[in-house]
Amino acid sequence: MNIDIRTIIIILGITHLMQVLVFYHQYRVNKRYKGIGWWLLWSMSEVIGFGAFLFRGIPEILPLIVIIQNTMIISGTVFLYIGIRKFFDKSNNIKALLPFLLVFMLGFLYSLFIVNDIQVRSWFISSILAIISLFTAYTLFVFKPKSITAAANFNAIIFLVHAGIFIYRTILIVGGTSVTNIFSRDLFNILPFFDALVVSLLWTFGLIIMLNQRLNVEINEAKEDLQLIFNTSPDAVLITRLNDGVIKDVNSGLLNLTGYSKEEVIGKSTLEINLFKDSRNRQEIVDLLNEKGKY
Repeated sequence: MNIDIRTIIIILGITHLMQVLVFYHQYRVNKRYKGIGWWLLWSMSEVIGFGAFLFRGIPEILPLIVIIQNTMIISGTVFLYIGIRKFFDKSNNIKALLPFLLVFMLGFLYSLFIVNDIQVRSWFISSILAIISLFTAYTLFVFKPKSITAAANFNAIIFLVHAGIFIYRTILIVGGTSVTNIFSRDLFNILPFFDALVVSLLWTFGLIIMLNQRLNVEINEAKEDLQLIFNTSPDAVLITRLNDGVIKDVNSGLLNLTGYSKEEVIGKSTLEINLFKDSRNRQEIVDLLNEKGKY
């Protein structure tokens, strides 16, 4: 394949930098929602992790680069898992992942400093990425609120695809596929980088949709609550256009007070139905609202 993996890595880094900006903005605007800060940490970790790939050609610092690279990428997927659980108002449940993470760290350090075997190291990395993705997909399928089912299911499927790719890599490694040079241009090496590029974009898209669906649901619920308060208030209340006083809505309190029906007042101005004893009173109110924003 005539594809330069280093070029893919640079594109990945730029993509993740854009995602950092997206999630930083979402975090600032929607701080009250738990989990978004963890999504931001995911995108930042991925920038560092994939950026570290570009320094693997320096032998003197290779072990340090390998640690940074893999720790950041795996930490990022853990952050994403925690963020989704928090977004669903669930406890972290990190204890369920802890045994796998512990085994991974021990195996990873053993394969790096004791035997220095990239084959074993790649097996551990692919395995833990698959496991975390499966945990995340399970969380999305099982704990999603009904109001965001479509977006949560979309994200869950992407996580399953992501897990499937690393399960496939794990099987290939166990089957004897050689892992000697991560920059060699073969499908085994290129596949996870393309996966990271496409999946990260789909995750960003899916997470933003999930957030927007939740916002829309809460906005609609707030509107329904306000409508209920408006309709059941014993006080006379009406909604009019400021420029011409045309009535858009009235509550039962006003109808009971005036004796009008709703059909008789909607679409007419307050002056037409004589709500003001003196028409100049309305203009005084309009002037105050234009000047101070309140009456």
